[in-house]
Amino acid sequence: MLLPLLLMFLLNACVVCDESCTQEKEPGPEGGEVVLRVHQTGIRLINWILLPKGDVIVTVKPGQSYDDKDVLPQYRGRVSSLFNGSLQISNLSPQDQRIYKADLRTNDDKTFCELFNLTVYERLSETDIKINHSLIGNDSCSLSLLCTVDKRDVTVTWSQVHRGPINVIQGVLYVLPSDVNVTYICTARNPVSNISKTVIPGDYCKKDPKVPVKKSELPWILGSAFTACVIIVLFVIYKKLAKGKSKKNEVSTTYGQVGEIPLHEENLYHERQKEQQSLTVYSEVQHAKKTNSQKKAAENKPNSLETVYSTVQLTKENQQNGTCAQSAGPSNHSNR
Repeated sequence: MLLPLLLMFLLNACVVCDESCTQEKEPGPEGGEVVLRVHQTGIRLINWILLPKGDVIVTVKPGQSYDDKDVLPQYRGRVSSLFNGSLQISNLSPQDQRIYKADLRTNDDKTFCELFNLTVYERLSETDIKINHSLIGNDSCSLSLLCTVDKRDVTVTWSQVHRGPINVIQGVLYVLPSDVNVTYICTARNPVSNISKTVIPGDYCKKDPKVPVKKSELPWILGSAFTACVIIVLFVIYKKLAKGKSKKNEVSTTYGQVGEIPLHEENLYHERQKEQQSLTVYSEVQHAKKTNSQKKAAENKPNSLETVYSTVQLTKENQQNGTCAQSAGPSNHSNR
């Protein structure tokens, strides 16, 4: 607030001190460029001065070039002179928001001055627009919409697609239930840019849980709920039938215990005979390697044997107990 008041004070002071000065407001976009355009003709020389200190930015002669070293340091590389001596400033920043004075000298040595009150504005974007809604109707979608932008010197207007601008009161748009599906446009403007945002009021009614359901919508809702219940029940029945069918197809394994069948007396006799049968086992005994002297002595004994076989009679009981009985009869032993 203090800076605009100071600028206005300086502007008024310059007017008082020099009634020949004209003044105008000049907006400029931040990061963009602006042209401070002089209106006097037949100019021989212009001193561009930065107020309130009175520093000379640059002195130009229309149609002639100048040395960049003669430019005020903070404006070097950012200012240029047009053919008629107007000053162009590029890459604007909030620090460039000042009052600029052009001291003009004509070819017949007359003097004039022009003042330019430069204001730097930020360019608007769609995200700067905020839409606030408020429900009005108790039994239908009737609401009001407020379009706001938190920037300075912004004007907001409403319009309707295919119908043009709409007159609103204090920026508030009132929408009737019959128009909730109509597309509206909120447009925000500042001196250097403008941006628009489309709105369908019915979308806010769908998102707001406080909006009551219309009576005409109840049959459709009840029908949908009934259909959903039927689908769930049929699905549960199908799962149970599928589960029962899978159980029938399962392979069952039955284990049975088989007992010994009693044998007749004739069979018992044959079994006992089998138990008495002997099991003949042959075992081979390997003797240790003999020396030469032992071999010669063995050659003189032709009846001697290298391997001894013995017969062992095993009964079934002995087979089960792991014991054996040697059969009666002669056995040959080697005489070594």
